[in-house]
Amino acid sequence: MEIFPRRRLLHPYERSLIELTLGDGKYEEVLGKVDALRKKVMSVGKEHASLCAKALSKREVEDRLSEGVEKLELVFQQQGRAVDDLLSIAKVLRAMPVVDLEMPTLCLVAAPNVGKSSLVRILSTGKSSTIFFFFLRSLVKKLPMEHRISGFLN
Repeated sequence: MEIFPRRRLLHPYERSLIELTLGDGKYEEVLGKVDALRKKVMSVGKEHASLCAKALSKREVEDRLSEGVEKLELVFQQQGRAVDDLLSIAKVLRAMPVVDLEMPTLCLVAAPNVGKSSLVRILSTGKSSTIFFFFLRSLVKKLPMEHRISGFLN
């Protein structure tokens, strides 16, 4: 869980990227569910380890152990989806573009084939790079038509 930092500790750019890509609150929700699952598994494990330690015979230990395993399986049946959700989030986050937050960066966002790369080539000796953001296409689709048109006209 330590490799998934709390959202409030992230740079504002990274926070916005996570919010736009995953949806508002999804990151924290999944982290909370996984943490709750971790606590439940630890609790069940400690409870049954204690019962096994107090057992008087090998047979009793085996019975307590199998009860503990069954209880852990039940916990995972009920709450294990959180781990799958976390793996899915990790996959999405690894696929997101990495931006050096200390380097000045210019973003040109425009319709296809309007000359963004040509403009960069004329104004700079540098090479432009293209990065695809998952949320941009859906973000543009959600904007009312008058906002999209006025954005192109301004």
